[in-house]
Amino acid sequence: MIKFFRKIRQRLLTENKFSKYLLYAIGEILLVVIGILIALQINNWNEKTKNNAKSVNYINRLIADISKDTTTINTQIRQGVKYEKIYKGYFEFLKQGNIKPEHLKDSIDEFPQSWEMLDFTQTTYNELISSGNFDVINEKKRIALIEYYDLSEAFKNMINDKKNLVVKEDIEAEKYLDAQTIIPTSFYKSINHVPSEAYIAQGLKHRHNAIEMNYEIIYALKVLSPLLLERAKKTITILKE
Repeated sequence: MIKFFRKIRQRLLTENKFSKYLLYAIGEILLVVIGILIALQINNWNEKTKNNAKSVNYINRLIADISKDTTTINTQIRQGVKYEKIYKGYFEFLKQGNIKPEHLKDSIDEFPQSWEMLDFTQTTYNELISSGNFDVINEKKRIALIEYYDLSEAFKNMINDKKNLVVKEDIEAEKYLDAQTIIPTSFYKSINHVPSEAYIAQGLKHRHNAIEMNYEIIYALKVLSPLLLERAKKTITILKE
């Protein structure tokens, strides 16, 4: 093809047909420009196709992650509702007054203490940010994702900070109380020792603090979880658009 065009140019120059040669040269330039534009268009189309494929893949994974988060939240809510009944009974019992520390200890030993930390699935979102592929998703979806993950991170940190405090109070309580372990033997009974009521009361106060904080966690789950669940639902709807 190149040899063909070259022969035409040479023939036009030999025959001294400059005007025709000029028109031919312009035409050849236009063909080259059109060829470049077509190549760029094909390249852009291929790039767009690749980005669309990436976008679909990321969106499907993000929807799966957020759906998993909603399951996690609902599990925590159910667990909290179960614990709430027990803690309410404890507070009602405490209102009676004149309770001996040893009697309260026997009751409180059966209460649920710390529970597993709240954790959300951010693998896909973090990969999307770190890989530099965030722009393959349109602006509306990006904004929805940022709002959801900012809210879920704040919610998670608030709940887990409280749970860490519960763990600390339980650790302090075990320093004073003859806590039950996998070995069903009382250390105090083994050495024929009865700790003072004041000593037991100190441990019970730490356990009481832990129960109060657990109750606060349950309250936060009941009040704030619906907001996060609604945000998750809205985000999934936007991602599916």
